[in-house]
Amino acid sequence: MKQKILFALLAFFSLGVMASGLSTSSLGASFLVMGAMQQEQKATLFPNPAKDRIYVKGSGVARIELINMIGEVVLDEPLTASGLVLLTDIQPGMYIAHVYDDSGTITLSTRLTRQ
Repeated sequence: MKQKILFALLAFFSLGVMASGLSTSSLGASFLVMGAMQQEQKATLFPNPAKDRIYVKGSGVARIELINMIGEVVLDEPLTASGLVLLTDIQPGMYIAHVYDDSGTITLSTRLTRQ
């Protein structure tokens, strides 16, 4: 239901943008598509920014993967019941964090800053 409403709003917005003489590409069509495709997140990751540890909470979370800005996987490990992930071996910087559930589906994808 939420996706139908979101698609309707995006279609309405796009028609209004085109009628005003702007193209959707000038507003970032990828932003519109990403908004339509984004689903509710089933996991949380905190704190962000992080120093030496983060916690991942959510139902059915099984694994976390951190990817640096050049696309290298720098951390790929199973999650424990506590959700604690130590970042002591990770260099400060920005990372993409993917949290997977038991079936291997990404339940959270977010940017993580390691201080």
